[in-house]
Amino acid sequence: MSYKHLTIKEREILMFLRAKGLSIRAVALRLGRNPSTISRELKRCAGNYSPSKADND
Repeated sequence: MSYKHLTIKEREILMFLRAKGLSIRAVALRLGRNPSTISRELKRCAGNYSPSKADND
């Protein structure tokens, strides 16, 4: 099974959509990703989500 990391652009969109109040499922649909991928990304960077910090981890 191959894995594809979220791009910095996807992470920026994720941050923007979550700040607007969209659910994990709604964000996943917009990005064409599985909701578990979005959930895992948010848990990985718990607290104040920063796309650039997430990209460096």
